[in-house]
Amino acid sequence: MQVWNKMAVALGAALLVPPNVQAGVQAGVQAGERADVLALDSLTLAQLEDAAHEDRLEPLALELAGLGEARFELSLGATATRRGFALDIAGGRPFGWALVTFEDGDENADGGVGSSTRELVRLDAQGAARLVRRDWRGRRDVRALLLMPRPSGVRAALATTIPAAATIPPPQVSPIVGGSLVITEIMKDPTAVADSAGEWFEVRNLTSQPIDLAGWTLTDGASNTHMIALTAGAVVIPARSYFVFGINANAAQNGGVVIDYRYSSFSLNNGADSIQLLDASGTLVDAISYDDGIFWPDTAGKSLSLDRALVDPSANDDGGNWCNGAAPMGSTGTDFGTPRRANLVCP
Repeated sequence: MQVWNKMAVALGAALLVPPNVQAGVQAGVQAGERADVLALDSLTLAQLEDAAHEDRLEPLALELAGLGEARFELSLGATATRRGFALDIAGGRPFGWALVTFEDGDENADGGVGSSTRELVRLDAQGAARLVRRDWRGRRDVRALLLMPRPSGVRAALATTIPAAATIPPPQVSPIVGGSLVITEIMKDPTAVADSAGEWFEVRNLTSQPIDLAGWTLTDGASNTHMIALTAGAVVIPARSYFVFGINANAAQNGGVVIDYRYSSFSLNNGADSIQLLDASGTLVDAISYDDGIFWPDTAGKSLSLDRALVDPSANDDGGNWCNGAAPMGSTGTDFGTPRRANLVCP
């Protein structure tokens, strides 16, 4: 079948597709549920590889065939002084509409979205849209309801609960351990190559002495953990230098980035995620937790870049101090960032 065959060819591997899923997708194509199902032809190899990297080939095929489930998903974000949220809508008609109703807010009292507030949302070519609120001050939980026609003609009715602002956790604050090492740049979603080949992040040694990373650990605080070998002197960050950790050290395959250390068993989510650096004693040296584009930058092909005037283990906790990388990188110039050198000043 076209959807799965192209994926198999592009990825250079045979995909084992459940017969019921394949039949369902084929039926959707034949029934013409989505007039734009041939948009699959516009997908790049990198996009297909990313789908495989993130274990979402099957949902992607279903989405392209118009059979994917309708989605109404909540993401939360926070700075030291502000709270926010995003509502992601998917599975509607291309260029159609969705109605979002917010219930049980208190708009007049505290700036919340208000009781029974309704918002008509225009969907894009994929039948998706995103609502972002960066000044959420609701004092109690708010119920968000979605009504949206599906490509098949069925109407989706979904709901989620936006928590009161006071219950949204503040951003993780890094302890200052002599201010030695700071996370300064992150490429979580390259476009020149697949995520599985081009993810990286950068740190800077703020001290006048080299830092030996023997026995240090990279982790997201959950399932992704990588420990650097205990061999002294094998991985050292020179004094006052930038240093890049990456998933692929081959510059010809990773978008043209010079990687100082290649990790494994560690990846960067395109949505919200965390990067934590622990020294050999297990002490947290620096950490950042980025959100899904609420207060942090979130543009495919552009690094998350800490303002060069705010290279500090406390300042980098706040997404407001980061911006999109703006300097073209690699031979294609399609991705933007400044690996292994000072970042630009944020606008």
